[in-house]
Amino acid sequence: MAPPRPRLIAPLLSTAFVLALILDQLRLGWLAGHAEVSHLLAAPPVWLWAVFALLALAALYAAMVLAQRRADVRLSRLPLLLLVVVAFVEFFVTPAVRTPGGPDEPSLLVHMFDALAESSAVELGRLPSSTAELAPVVAQLGVPPYLVHGARVPRWKLELKRNCDGPESRVGDLGAGTYVYCLSADGGQAWVTVVGRQSSTFGPPEILSERGKPVFGAVKLPREPAAARPE
Repeated sequence: MAPPRPRLIAPLLSTAFVLALILDQLRLGWLAGHAEVSHLLAAPPVWLWAVFALLALAALYAAMVLAQRRADVRLSRLPLLLLVVVAFVEFFVTPAVRTPGGPDEPSLLVHMFDALAESSAVELGRLPSSTAELAPVVAQLGVPPYLVHGARVPRWKLELKRNCDGPESRVGDLGAGTYVYCLSADGGQAWVTVVGRQSSTFGPPEILSERGKPVFGAVKLPREPAAARPE
């Protein structure tokens, strides 16, 4: 009695899932390398996912052709095994690619700078008015969630503008990962905007916005709480 031929539905489904994951990573990696700005934490290694694509096709051939010819159930399991390997590499080996920031990310970035700048203002007794005074603030902001032509932006930059009467809404020649600090003429108030990428994953740098409106913060010297009146 001839051994039963392996079923094809499991290899086909496994290959479909693994190719969907591989093609998504290849798409992100290729676009990250060519886009001016990418709202990603890292660029997927294209070479690695290209190798996985070749392995997926080879595993499918083994399951669809060789397993049927030899009636070998073990060969039909290769696509499923490859799916497990690829999923493990994606979730536990390669670095995270997509940023965890949601639609409120612009507000969080601006408010984080505002809070640090106001803390610095309390120490100075006035708003910070130079790049040297703002350097400790920028140093605490972490790493921008952007790539420029596939390379990670290593740190936030600062653009200081003076004699402003409102927040800066033009990108100009500023790059992604830049905080724009606009100080009023009297030094009593400053407005903060962020140059990055938010409206889509790939594209040119833009002022971060929500619902089509630029997101900005207003930095003021915190007022000391009024002394409690004696009872």
